[in-house]
Amino acid sequence: MKTKSIWIALTIAITAISAGAQQPAVPADKAHLYVYRVGSMVGAIGYDILFVNDEHLAALRNSNYAECDVSPGPVVFSGIPRVKKTPIAIDMQLMTNSKNKAKERFRTVVEPGKTYYVRWSVGGKMKLVDEAEGTKEMKGLKLAKD
Repeated sequence: MKTKSIWIALTIAITAISAGAQQPAVPADKAHLYVYRVGSMVGAIGYDILFVNDEHLAALRNSNYAECDVSPGPVVFSGIPRVKKTPIAIDMQLMTNSKNKAKERFRTVVEPGKTYYVRWSVGGKMKLVDEAEGTKEMKGLKLAKD
């Protein structure tokens, strides 16, 4: 009987976690940003090393997301395009110093206490989406490691 109770409690906990139970509260003096990339075979080997207001955020690979808190006001997203190292794909950025600088991808203005969702697409295109669309598209994505 005790084992059955433990299994039920564990199942409830796992279900709550996988359903995205409570998101952390956004600090009153900051805005929270989610930048995500939906998984796709198209352009799967390419990715951007992303920066938010010149601060490194993450290398946004296929099916990844990254998050951060920022001060209210203008927010500038920039990125350096990269290609995963494969025998076929050569990372041309290493050959050209001028391309090693982050290029602006997207710009928006954020308000304190709010959460924003930004979708990254192949080619480094970025778009602000509403919370419903952002949370739906982020299901199953993994936090970027770097």
